[in-house]
Amino acid sequence: MDEAKAMGVKAVILVWEGVSDEKVEQQYLPFTTDYAGIPAVWINGTDGQMVIHAAKVHQEGTVILEADLQKDAQTESFYVKIEGRNKKESLIVNTHTDGVNVIEEDGAIGMLSMIRYLQQEQPERTMVFAFVTGHFRLPDFKDTSQSRGA
Repeated sequence: MDEAKAMGVKAVILVWEGVSDEKVEQQYLPFTTDYAGIPAVWINGTDGQMVIHAAKVHQEGTVILEADLQKDAQTESFYVKIEGRNKKESLIVNTHTDGVNVIEEDGAIGMLSMIRYLQQEQPERTMVFAFVTGHFRLPDFKDTSQSRGA
């Protein structure tokens, strides 16, 4: 986005490929970066092909992107703890809950299923299921604001 802005681009249209138009409906990306001062919108493949064709024949167009920007929105993380038979060991299972759709956020669905199952029979170890907002921002578990892979 920074390079596009530096080159004088007025807006960016990104096209989903290999995903049905229905799955793309109501998607929002990018969610991991701040607003760069240049409008950007993701569109489905059908509309994308029309835009790509128009660009190839140097057709002009207008991009209108309407959105509400809410700075410093408050969200809450929560956890569910299931006591295990072995009180000396615990496992933490976590997911982020700030995604844009149920497909991205299927970790919470899986964790809820695990909780439902484990409530029927006490697990060997204590299980802590953390539902974390802020895309794995875990200041309670580590001293940084973003989780990083090993």
